[in-house]
Amino acid sequence: MKYLRWIVAVGLWAFISLSCSKSDNTNEVRFVIDSNTTEIPIRVYGAQPGTSHIVVKNHFENTIETDEALVVLDARCDDHNTLVSLEVYVNGKLKKRVSGNMWVTTGEVWLK
Repeated sequence: MKYLRWIVAVGLWAFISLSCSKSDNTNEVRFVIDSNTTEIPIRVYGAQPGTSHIVVKNHFENTIETDEALVVLDARCDDHNTLVSLEVYVNGKLKKRVSGNMWVTTGEVWLK
């Protein structure tokens, strides 16, 4: 009976610790959007789950955890002179950096 309690306690502890641990398939993805102007609004697609797009000015950062295999980030504005820079970090490492005027996309950024 004493051994049965010990086995049940170890099994319960193992179950709880495994259910609370982070999945190996989950990645922490950080998006950084910068522009050279503070006035011009930039529409950003793909930076925030659950929304079609967000509107930012000058600088924006967002961090998400995802099980997806890839992410795509697009930024658009109406001014030809606005330089937009996008950076995608996966688990703390820079995976993609792009810059351009008016419309910029990272393309497919594979997380694995």
